[in-house]
Amino acid sequence: MLILILALTFMMSSQPPQILHHGTRTEWTSLTGHFRLREQELQKLLNEERHNYRTLKELTTRLQDEFLQAQNEIRHLLSDKQTLQHQMKLQAADFQKSLLAKSKRLEELQHPLQQEMLKAQMQQEMDAPVREMRLQLEEEIEKYKAEYYKLRYECLRLQSQADQQREEHARALESQRLRYQAEVSLLDQETDKEALAARLQSSDQRSNDKKLEALMKERVQLKVRNQGLEAEVAELLAQRETKRQQADNVAKVLNKQLTDSQDLARSLGLESARQQLETKQKELQLSCEENSRLCKQLHGAGRQITTITCQMETLKSSHKQDVNSLQLEFMLSQQELEKEKEAYKGQTEGNEHVHVWSLSNGIKTNDHFLRMCASVLRTEVELLRAEITQLREVLMEKEEEMCRKVHWVHEEGLHKAAQVQKER
Repeated sequence: MLILILALTFMMSSQPPQILHHGTRTEWTSLTGHFRLREQELQKLLNEERHNYRTLKELTTRLQDEFLQAQNEIRHLLSDKQTLQHQMKLQAADFQKSLLAKSKRLEELQHPLQQEMLKAQMQQEMDAPVREMRLQLEEEIEKYKAEYYKLRYECLRLQSQADQQREEHARALESQRLRYQAEVSLLDQETDKEALAARLQSSDQRSNDKKLEALMKERVQLKVRNQGLEAEVAELLAQRETKRQQADNVAKVLNKQLTDSQDLARSLGLESARQQLETKQKELQLSCEENSRLCKQLHGAGRQITTITCQMETLKSSHKQDVNSLQLEFMLSQQELEKEKEAYKGQTEGNEHVHVWSLSNGIKTNDHFLRMCASVLRTEVELLRAEITQLREVLMEKEEEMCRKVHWVHEEGLHKAAQVQKER
């Protein structure tokens, strides 16, 4: 169209004399005005075509960007899917390892040697408080014996001191008696009894009276002290006898209690061990059943994971094929658009808009399909995560339940031991 317009303008500018030769000047002016109007209209059409071309170019670039963005989203989703599959495989391997370890532990517990070891451990736990009580009683007996020996030593020491003091007092009394007898014999042998009596009455009466009074007082004090010491010795002897009897009674009671507690502990230990073995066997059976059920659930989850991975692989291949086909269609449509743009530049605006609109609709439908596929993949990934978390919670609950059962059995054994101690 542009070439045609330029040719017409050149022809009009190059042949004015011929037109003037064949027609009037007014006709020429009207014709030139008409051509100028047509030229302006053509210029407007050309500007509109340029504007439409620019808008179509922007639309195609925007659609290309959206298409690339959709491809990037698909790549990210595929990478997320691969990472989730890897994580699920690792978690499944961890669960299988934990189940194998628990199954081995259960088999070991079911073994008779392990049961005997558990019995021995429980017997040790039951005998430990009895042994501690026995040691405490032996320590108390040793303490009482030490106190008894100490009191016995004190009693002997006091008795020896009392005997020594008694001997000293006896010697002092004997010496004083002999001295007084000598003085009396000397006084008897004196011839002048009257002079002596006068002299004694005059000079030594007062001193002798005072000495006699002092000696009598000292004698009374010594007698009282001797009586007090004899009473203390008798009291100490009585205390020694009572302590000896108490120690003998305590030893007899302790020996009897020890024998009774040993018999009771043995009987209770056997009964409790039998009951605990029965409960352990029941718990082992329940745990085996629970482990088998969990293994079945894990195998089912593994099969579901494999089926989902197969579905995801098929969807991935189909998505790749769709993306490749869309790329080819987009390239072909772009080439056709270029060809049509070059070949049909002078056509009307409506035809080009219809073609580009159909192309954009096709790309938008493909983009919508890709987004739907991405949303489906996201939902599948979320479901897999929910199943994994549910299985993990179930395993944690089972482990907590086993720990609670073991703790309960241990507390029950301690409670029985405490009851046995209280009864003793």
